[in-house]
Amino acid sequence: MGEWLDGLRLRDTTVALYRLHVEPHIGSVRLDLLTPEMLDRLNGTLERGGLSLSTSRKVHTLIYGALSRAVSSGRLPMNPAAKANPPSAVEAAPAEMKVWTPQQIGSFLRTAKESRPEWYPMWHVLFATGVRRGELVGLRWSDVDPARQTLTVRRSVSIISGEGPGTRRIVIGPPKNWKVRIVALDGHTIALLKGWRLLRAELGLVLVTGDAYVFGGLDGNHRDPVTLAATFGAHLHAAQRKLGPDLPVIRFHDSRHSHATALLLAGTPVQVAAERIGDDPAAMLRVYAHVLPGQQRQAAEAVAALVVT
Repeated sequence: MGEWLDGLRLRDTTVALYRLHVEPHIGSVRLDLLTPEMLDRLNGTLERGGLSLSTSRKVHTLIYGALSRAVSSGRLPMNPAAKANPPSAVEAAPAEMKVWTPQQIGSFLRTAKESRPEWYPMWHVLFATGVRRGELVGLRWSDVDPARQTLTVRRSVSIISGEGPGTRRIVIGPPKNWKVRIVALDGHTIALLKGWRLLRAELGLVLVTGDAYVFGGLDGNHRDPVTLAATFGAHLHAAQRKLGPDLPVIRFHDSRHSHATALLLAGTPVQVAAERIGDDPAAMLRVYAHVLPGQQRQAAEAVAALVVT
């Protein structure tokens, strides 16, 4: 397994799945002695230890990939993971997403601008681009191109915990799927970022160099992704106290879903929307299928307007 991992371009978070959840339990087992029953027991151990079904399934997928390579290289006659029983895709499905409408996004941002002006630019960029949490905190000023009105997502900040008692490690690596992407920005967002940079410059020129983080702390370092999610939750509850039930509770990651849903409802082609948020078009079709029926109706009416004489 170690040899297989070392030979692949894997994110540190993926390698951590093995180091944290496989190696301590079955890392010493010889390949030819590994059985489906052992893998089932591993799944049970991980789940009883509090690992989510989704992560447990990811661990199994990692093991399956390694053992498939062992089979193709002649080290194993068959893949024992193929006969194991990991959590099904349905069981491991993430919690149901909740999305905000563009109106609800606007209400939250207006409230944030009034009560948390120092955080408003970050929340605005979050909802205007659909970037992931780690991508947001990893943005540097060199990634912002005002002339072309673009934002380049080149890196992501991740947290790896559990490598030892009370340990956590911050890793800066490429975005998910190793794909750097360019996100077009609207004029209002560009103007907001220009103003934000001027405010940062007043605090210290070191905060606006090309290598400086757009939304970093006053020490020049990037923010903690986990703390960022908690801050978003606190600001959401504060906005709720003002706006009431018109603003439902969503997770930090649902900001991304809200952006993607708004793109599709606006008639953006799936391929373009997927490229913008850094997703696979096929996966996007599965995740956002709830949006497509409305688009089908719009498409039918548009075609009818063209062909009816």
